[in-house]
Amino acid sequence: MVGKRVRQIGKALKRAIAPLRYRLALMATRAGGKRPLRLLLITDGAAYTSEQQLAPFTRYATLLRQRLGLVTRHIGVERGQKLSPMALGRYDLIGLKFSFRASKESVHALARKICAAVEGSPTQLVYFDGDDDPNVMWPELTELCDRYIKKHAYRDCADYSVARIGKTNLTDYVARTTGRSFADDPFPSTAPVARAVADKVQVGWNIGLDDKIAVLAARMPKPSHDARPLDVCSRAFTPPTTWIHALRDPVATTLETMGSTMNVLVPRNRVAQDEYYREMQTSKICVSPFGYGEICWRDFEAILCGCLLVKPDMRHVETAPDIFIPRITYVPVKWDYSDLPEVCAHYLAHPEERQRIVDRAYAVVMESQTAEWFVERFEAVMMKSADRVAIRT
Repeated sequence: MVGKRVRQIGKALKRAIAPLRYRLALMATRAGGKRPLRLLLITDGAAYTSEQQLAPFTRYATLLRQRLGLVTRHIGVERGQKLSPMALGRYDLIGLKFSFRASKESVHALARKICAAVEGSPTQLVYFDGDDDPNVMWPELTELCDRYIKKHAYRDCADYSVARIGKTNLTDYVARTTGRSFADDPFPSTAPVARAVADKVQVGWNIGLDDKIAVLAARMPKPSHDARPLDVCSRAFTPPTTWIHALRDPVATTLETMGSTMNVLVPRNRVAQDEYYREMQTSKICVSPFGYGEICWRDFEAILCGCLLVKPDMRHVETAPDIFIPRITYVPVKWDYSDLPEVCAHYLAHPEERQRIVDRAYAVVMESQTAEWFVERFEAVMMKSADRVAIRT
């Protein structure tokens, strides 16, 4: 009870001093000879993993301000809805973020209000989609926004013109391969995005920049290839009642059949986080299945723990940092895992080849954990199109 009260007081103090910190940052930017690039973030704060898409703005605020003049203010949806057109017009960029649980009507209403308030001005509306999958849940939103930033997106823009069963391409795959119905799901289907606006969907940065991975990368020593008695590990078990069971059960059942020829760990119980990391630190290969989306923390955790990342083929995905370059930073397998035994056998029999891939993946992850990487990535995303925001240097 006391701990909860302390956290509430901490959040209240943070909200109270936020406007002062914003004004001080503006002053420091001008004093440094730069014209501020003002970013207002309006979010509902309803989903932790989604909100983590914005974590780098806080983590690297100083370098973003020094290099690009970027000064960020972060407020809640309730406060954002009360801002006047004049207040909204003071910003160069306005970023929106809602949880997938939000109503389409509330999302569209706020987006339309912002569009009306900044009409005729250079202010751009950016939607930050922190969902686990590459899909666009509210296609109409792309028409209201200047940019729609995903953590990972379809490599082929034409994939956005396809209607899906359920919320994502993965629910669609499960429905078509297993016959599972999503008729009673909160998202029984997803409409296509019009080709005319699909190019607004851009890749920003993925969950490799989440606080959890940043903390792990900072505290985890560079992994050694020695002392790895386990050949293959994977924690893939999910209850049969969940739709992702169809994506993960083939991993568990296939690995269990491989136990006679390899030292395999495929547990069905939960363990503490440190024990989970110890499992990967003593394993040569980690198999990381899909979940609610293609990319998960385990992909980065496995690499930071020194495992060879084996994962269902990711060729349809574009993301950054890109740790999914076939046989360069990870090893793809078929979505049904029918080739998993031979793939694992090959890389266990060729340790130098396996270790080269592990080392390259580790280098990619560690490079992305720098402020310079994020500043360059943010600048590249914001400068991507002809109607871009001017990054003032």
